[in-house]
Parts: sequence; C-alpha cells; structure tokens
Amino acid sequence: MAPPSHPSCDADIHIAFLAIHGRSEILEGPKAVKMDTLGMVQAVVTRMPSMTEPSGYALEPLREGADFTLYRGRQHGNPSPVLALALTAEQPSPQGLRRLEHEYSLAVELDPAWAAKPLALTRHEGRTILILTDPGGEPLDRALERDQGQPLDLTRVLRIAINLAKALGQVHRRGLIHKDIKPANMLVDDAGNVWLTGFGIASQLPHEYQAPAPPEIIAGAAPKAA
Repeated sequence: MAPPSHPSCDADIHIAFLAIHGRSEILEGPKAVKMDTLGMVQAVVTRMPSMTEPSGYALEPLREGADFTLYRGRQHGNPSPVLALALTAEQPSPQGLRRLEHEYSLAVELDPAWAAKPLALTRHEGRTILILTDPGGEPLDRALERDQGQPLDLTRVLRIAINLAKALGQVHRRGLIHKDIKPANMLVDDAGNVWLTGFGIASQLPHEYQAPAPPEIIAGAAPKAA
C-alpha cells in the first residue's frame, strides 16, 4: 500500500491550480521548517556548503519582484546560460539571505528536469546571488502580464497544468514541500514545459516512512471486542 499523502503535499497541489489563474498564496512561513514543541516532527539538518569566490557574470533582469530579482545571463568565459537570483533591496535582510542559503542547501535534491537547480552561491557586484541552471522559458506571471486581455489558449493552459502537476510530484517524491507555488516561481516555455524555482522556504520531510500505529494503541481509542 502506498504511504498516505502528507497534508502539505495536498496543499501544494491545491495552490498549484490557483497559480495557473494568476493567483498565489503562501501556505506556511519559515517556522514550518523548525521542530515543533512536542517533538512529533524532526527537522532535517543540512550542512550549508561554503560560498564560492566572486566570479564575473553578465546578467540581464528577467523578472523584478518586491523581494527578489531573477536574472538571465552568462559567466565570463562560459557560453552556457544561467539564471541568477538576488535580493531586490540594496540592503538585504537576514531573512532574505537565509532563503538564498536554504535554496542552495537543497541543490542535491533538485533535478534540472523539473527545477532550476542551484549551482553556486557567490558574490556579484557586492551582492550575494544564487546561480541556477537555466532551462529556458520565462516566469509564468510575466507571460500572463504580456498576454493580458487576450484569451488564454486552452491547450497551452492544460499542458502547463499537467506538467506542473508532474513537477510537483517529483518535488514530493524527494521529500520536499515547496510552500510558495505561484506564477513567479514557475518557468514555462512555448511547449508548456514547467520548471520550478523559489525553494527558499521549502521544507524537507524525514526520508524514513513510518507505518501508522495499530488502532488499538492510538491515543484516545479504546480497543473493542470483536
């Protein structure tokens, strides 16, 4: 029998379809990654890799948000395109820096087939930036803004919805809960392929599956005679 679905997994699927229609919501804040006071859920501790030395990049803004700006460009001497995520504010907040560090720490769990995989955490022009693989496409919110007022192509919408569900399925198989599914964190191309970004507040579930306790020992349930 397959393991029961985690409530947060179901929530990710729910807000995924809200994102298709241009809406967004954040289910939980960073507190969700901490161990609760009863010790029922253990936090997964990941050692942060050290930041790389400063490297030269030629970057162009792809999407500017209130908190983060996404860039597309190349590293000098390397023809392969990359994405770069940086804090929008000139004076970065400690919380924003922690989100970049946390996303970088999840690099081993993310696959370029369905996510923009972190490559390096480095410095560029005096700012901390997170370098990501560039699968192509553009943020969904940017595509929606460009096509505003025009009827949505139903075939493309369905392809995006199907591929988004597939990407989220891969996220959950890795024991991750994204918690920030919205158009700004989805890269889509003309074929409807989807890659996820924005794992800065994602939480990681324990890898060990624990079978549910027998009914006779569940707290509050008295055994009954057959």
